[in-house]
Amino acid sequence: GVGNLFTTTRTYDWNPDFSPEEVNDLLKIYFGAETIHALEYAKDPQGKPLDGTGHIDMFAKIVDPCIVIVAKTESEVFTEITQAAANYFANLECGAPGDTYQVFPTKAWSVWYTDPAYPYSPPFTVWYTYTNSLIVNDVVIIPGYESGNNTEALLVYQTASPNRTILQTNTDLPITYGG
Repeated sequence: GVGNLFTTTRTYDWNPDFSPEEVNDLLKIYFGAETIHALEYAKDPQGKPLDGTGHIDMFAKIVDPCIVIVAKTESEVFTEITQAAANYFANLECGAPGDTYQVFPTKAWSVWYTDPAYPYSPPFTVWYTYTNSLIVNDVVIIPGYESGNNTEALLVYQTASPNRTILQTNTDLPITYGG
């Protein structure tokens, strides 16, 4: 909203034939954005996304103009990225001069996972986040996990976006396949 487009630097990684400035110009044209905000994402030592995708919704979700839900975690490999995102939005002007984004934190965590269908494949990190949600008109569909605090996540979304219906669905299996 308000002329901003939010992404991660993964967008530049996917477009190596273009400079970041050229990618930003294309994004502005195709999406009608005025300003591109590219945040860092968590990477493994080879530069691949630790969350499986490198998408911004794996740690931040704009739910309304000037309102964002950001993952908060104690998982060391994701802490720096999620704290940086929360700080970025908290200091980013939105709306009237001097106003900034309202930031609502929601729990996230990572675990090492081995796919039981492929027990000899190497384990990988599964990033559990409530920000990987879907907004359709006045409904927000958020993930739910057996190992999570689903009630707390529902409350965060209801507080951050009170004019929408918040639905939760179990996503324990899909999250192990990158959401």
